[in-house]
Amino acid sequence: MDRKFAGTYESNLFSEKEIEYEINRLEQSFNIEKEILKKNMNLLDFTGCKTALDVGCGTGAAVRLLAGINGQGTIVGVDRENKYLDYARKKIQDLNIENVSFLNCDCYNMPFEDNHFDICFSRLLFQHLVNPEAAIRELIRVTKPKGKIAICEIDKGLNCFYPEPRHLRKYYDAEVRYRRFVKGDIYFGRKIYTLFAKNGIKDIKVVNSSLDVCNCKRKDLIDMVENWKQENSDNHPLVRTKLIKLEELNEYYADLTNILADEDSYISFGNYFVVGTVEK
Repeated sequence: MDRKFAGTYESNLFSEKEIEYEINRLEQSFNIEKEILKKNMNLLDFTGCKTALDVGCGTGAAVRLLAGINGQGTIVGVDRENKYLDYARKKIQDLNIENVSFLNCDCYNMPFEDNHFDICFSRLLFQHLVNPEAAIRELIRVTKPKGKIAICEIDKGLNCFYPEPRHLRKYYDAEVRYRRFVKGDIYFGRKIYTLFAKNGIKDIKVVNSSLDVCNCKRKDLIDMVENWKQENSDNHPLVRTKLIKLEELNEYYADLTNILADEDSYISFGNYFVVGTVEK
């Protein structure tokens, strides 16, 4: 893969302990979002779907969901991170899921023929991509005419915290500056519609699929934040690049946890789910 397209997520730089932590974090994140995602999947209409693709499948959590929804079809998960694919393969073997396969490749040049899949899906990949439009064009290439493409992605402009944790503004500023430096985008969710439309995708539907205290258990959101806090060290990218102090980062996460524990507080973590039909 051309390194200029490498993106902001480099698991090859992780230690074995960090890989284990990241696998647990990814699985936990999906489990919190699972019911929301399952509801949004109804927009894809799996009637007659023979083949579906999950791009940037990571640990295979969404692939397992797709396999359950579309038990008569074939589900393929692709990711460039072999460490996650090893986990994904073992998981489907343990669960005796037979309509799934995994492949190591990048999202810009997938080894599939044109018009191969009825449905293509991606979750939390595009925020990390240097050239997201090239990846969308590749999704269009491998999707059949009249097939569906769906992307679920963060947009931190939808985040809402009341009361606000200490250092919230500094944390956001640090994250934006860091992501710009590494060519990522924490506001990618709002851009999906336009990228779909520019590339000829029709019948686009946008759903606000944010995780908040109304559609998620507070305990699950607290556990998610507690898991994020495990990253807190002098090696945290925002601390390492001196965009925020470690003490400030710790205080931000501590406040976020305490606010979530208050039954009168409102917190929402922004996500968009966007689906459209491929016209060729």
